[in-house]
Amino acid sequence: MPIVAFDPDNNPVTALGVVHFNDPKAGHYRAAVLSADRPLELRPFAFPECGDYITLDVAPSLLTGVSAAAVRDLGMTTSEDGVEPAESLGRQAEFRLTSLLAFGAYAAYSARSDVMRRLRAIKLKAINRKSQEAWVTILVGVTGYEPLKGASVKAFLRNVQALLPGGSPGGGDQRLRPIVNLPGTAYLTARCPLGSYSVEVSLPGIPPTRFAMNGMAGRVSTLVIGVADDGNLEVLQYLFKLGGGDLEETDLPLIEKAQRFFVAGRPVPASIIDALLDAKMTDPLTACLAGYALVRDGRREQFRGDFRKGDTSWNEYSAMQNMLNHFGNLCDTHILAGLCAPEDRHSYFSKALECGLPVFADGFRVLIDYFGKALDRYPSEFDRARRTLSIGTAYSSWLSREPQLAVQNGRFEPPPVQWRQLEIERPRIERFLTGCGLVTVVGDKGTQGAGTGFLVAPDLVVTANHVVGQATETARVYFSRADECRVTGGAPGDGILCECLAIYPEARVALLRLMEPLNSTFVLPVSELDHGKPGRAICVLGYNVDLKSSVVRKFLLPGFILAAVDEGETFDHDASTVGGSGGAPVLDVETGTVIGMHWGGMAEGGYKRNRASRFLRPFIWETAGQAEAGG
Repeated sequence: MPIVAFDPDNNPVTALGVVHFNDPKAGHYRAAVLSADRPLELRPFAFPECGDYITLDVAPSLLTGVSAAAVRDLGMTTSEDGVEPAESLGRQAEFRLTSLLAFGAYAAYSARSDVMRRLRAIKLKAINRKSQEAWVTILVGVTGYEPLKGASVKAFLRNVQALLPGGSPGGGDQRLRPIVNLPGTAYLTARCPLGSYSVEVSLPGIPPTRFAMNGMAGRVSTLVIGVADDGNLEVLQYLFKLGGGDLEETDLPLIEKAQRFFVAGRPVPASIIDALLDAKMTDPLTACLAGYALVRDGRREQFRGDFRKGDTSWNEYSAMQNMLNHFGNLCDTHILAGLCAPEDRHSYFSKALECGLPVFADGFRVLIDYFGKALDRYPSEFDRARRTLSIGTAYSSWLSREPQLAVQNGRFEPPPVQWRQLEIERPRIERFLTGCGLVTVVGDKGTQGAGTGFLVAPDLVVTANHVVGQATETARVYFSRADECRVTGGAPGDGILCECLAIYPEARVALLRLMEPLNSTFVLPVSELDHGKPGRAICVLGYNVDLKSSVVRKFLLPGFILAAVDEGETFDHDASTVGGSGGAPVLDVETGTVIGMHWGGMAEGGYKRNRASRFLRPFIWETAGQAEAGG
C-alpha cells in the first residue's frame, strides 16, 4: 500500500509499505495510507514519544457478494503480513472482485506455471501460451446480490452477451459462460483481430456499450467489468502477454492500485509510476496509464525522458521512445508522444487516428479537442463513438446504439447521461409526442399493417407510403395518439378514421386527412430550413409495432444525423428505430422542429443506419391545397 507522511515542516514523503525518516527531528508528524476509494485520513503522532515506528490501520477487503465465500473455498485467506495475491487476500490489497478476476486472467495466461496456483484454480479457458494470435477475454462479476431489480445474480449473468468483431474467428454475438469455481462471475474468451477494434457488451438493464480495445499478436486483451447493486460499473483493462509474463507477485497489487487511483481521477502515487513503466513489456497499457497519469500531474517530461527521435534501440531513459518502437500500433502510444513532444504533436496525433481508437478516454478527449469538428479526419467508428462517449470513465466506451425511451402517460423515461440534453428539452419534446400517433390499416380480415404518423395540421397526418400503400380498396385507415394501444382484430379504441389524400413515392411520403380534426396544439411544426446537417442531434417519435402481439407502444428514439444523400432530399441517421417507426417524425432537438420523416433502416458494420425523407413542407401544402381546391 502507498503511504504518505509529513514531517514537522510539512514536507511529504511517499513510499510503498514503509516510510523511513533518516535522522528525524523531534516534533509532530502526520501519516496516512493512500487509497483511491477513501478520503485521506491523516493520523497525527509525535516523535520521539511514539517510539521507533508506528503502524497504520488499513481498510479491510472490499470483496463482497456471492463470490466472497467461493474465494475462501479456493484457499485465499486474509494475510496479516502483506499482499500476496497469488496465495492470499491481504488486508492491504483492498481486494475487489474485479481485481481478483484480472489477476486470475494474468495467472491463467501469463504467469509462470510454478506460481499463483490458487488464482489459476479459477480455471479460465486455456490458451496455448505459444500462440501468436490475438485474443480477447471479457470477464463480468456481480459485486452484490441483486444487480437488477427482481433478478438474481444467476439470472442476470445468463443474459450477459458480447458482440465481437464479425470478421474475427469466433466473432459475432455470444453469451458469456459461468466461471465454475467463482459464483457471481462469467466470461468469454475468443480470438480477436489485430489492431484497434471494439467489443459490445450487453448487460441486462443497462444500454449496450462498446469498449475500445487493441489486439496484439501473442497477447490477451482483458476487459473486466464489475456490476454493483446500484447499477454502477467498474471497468478495468489489461493487455497481458501470453506466457513469459515477468510481473512479480508484488507487482500485481501495484497495477491494481494504479488502475483504481486513475479511474477515480486521483493522482497515482509516484512510488507506483516507476513500477508501471517497468511493466510495459508485460502489459503496455500499464505504461500508457502511467503516461496519462504523469500528464494529468504536469510531469510529462518523466514519460518523455531522454527521447532520441529516430533511434530504434532500447532506451532505458525514455518510456516514450520504447513505446513508439515496440507498441507503435497502439493509438495511445502516439497520443502520449504528441502530448510529451509538442514540436511534433500534429504528426503524432495524425498517426494516432490512423491506428484507430484510443483505449483510454483521456486520449480520446485529446484527439477530439485537437481536431475539433474536422469530421473528414475521423475514422467512421471514431466519429460514432465521440458523440456518446461515456463521461467520468478511464477507458473509452460509448453507447453502441442509441437508447429506446418508452413513453408512458405522456412522459418518456429518463435518458442515459450521454443524452442529458433531452432532459433540458423535455417539456417541448413531450408536447410534440402528443401530435405523434399510430396509423393502422384495417381490412375485412383484421389489421393489414401499421406504422407511425404525425399531425402537420389539425386535420392532416403525414406517414410513410408503405404504411398505407398496400391497403385494399375496402380497408379503413385510423390514426390514434395513444401511448399504448391494441391493433389486433380492428381499429384502436380511440382511432380516428382517415382518408388518403396522396402518395408521393419518390419521397416515400403519404398524406392522410382526418375525418374529425384535432386541436391545433397537437400540430408539429415542420421546418422550412435545411437543418439536416451531419452531427446534429435528432429524435424519432415512433411506435414499436409487432402484429403478432396485440399491444404496441410509443417510443422516443434519439440519435444523430450521419449524412445527406440523394442530392440532399434524404438523410441518414442512427436512432435505434424499431419495426413500426416508418412514417415517424424526425425532430431536430436544438430547434424543436420536424426536419424529416423516417421510412427505413439497415445495418452497417454492427451499427444502425436509417434513412429519412426531407423537404416535407412544400409537398404537404401543395397536396393539401389541391385537396381544398377539389373539395
